[in-house]
Amino acid sequence: MKQLEFQTEINATPEKVWETLVGDEQYTKWTKGNRFEGNWEEGSVMKFFDPKNNGMFSEVVTNKPKEELKLKHLG
Repeated sequence: MKQLEFQTEINATPEKVWETLVGDEQYTKWTKGNRFEGNWEEGSVMKFFDPKNNGMFSEVVTNKPKEELKLKHLG
């Protein structure tokens, strides 16, 4: 299987970026109505939904606050 990696430069503090990624309200605003269920703990499974409740689920592989967040998409 081909592994993909993405990087983006963002003009914001690490704290602001982190809160946008993992905060309920900020995530929904940033993704224009999407939402998630879960707790972001390493090893846990997060569920992601669009406004029509279509979605996917992912395992949290790495969670180093304000540094690194890695997810393994499962389905």
